[in-house]
Amino acid sequence: VPGDVAATKIVELAKQNRHMTAEVEKEKTKVKQLNNRIKELEKEAATATFPGDRFANLGTFPGRNLSGDRFCESPEMKALQEKLTAANFKVSEFRNQLQTTKQELKMTQKLLANEVGEDVNIQNLLSTPGTWRGRAQQILILQGKVIRYSKIIIFFQFSPPLVHP
Repeated sequence: VPGDVAATKIVELAKQNRHMTAEVEKEKTKVKQLNNRIKELEKEAATATFPGDRFANLGTFPGRNLSGDRFCESPEMKALQEKLTAANFKVSEFRNQLQTTKQELKMTQKLLANEVGEDVNIQNLLSTPGTWRGRAQQILILQGKVIRYSKIIIFFQFSPPLVHP
């Protein structure tokens, strides 16, 4: 039954959508944590003064020169930057997957609406599998009935009337 397949596909896509949304949120949380850690490290580095630090009086971050290039990064800072970059990449991948899944879900919902009609509750259809027929099936059945009844009408129109004694 095409309606059951489409409804099942919608349910699967909705589950996949929820899963990807949760993954995106998890990655966003990681990114926020890494950004906060970077800010903490930058604050620590900014408050730490080194003897002979020529930028201490300029109010710039000691880990950067005037053009913004890093010239003294700690290995921890580099690792955090790499983790942040990887997390941002993963977030963008999940965002793209989520967008694709949302588009698939919309197309499947439109397809299902075309098959079963606009005002049909899909949850009711899922709770009674096998007993529901799609509009296309109902139309075929009704067309068959119309043809059969038309033949019966034509038969009675051209047959001689029955005479009762």
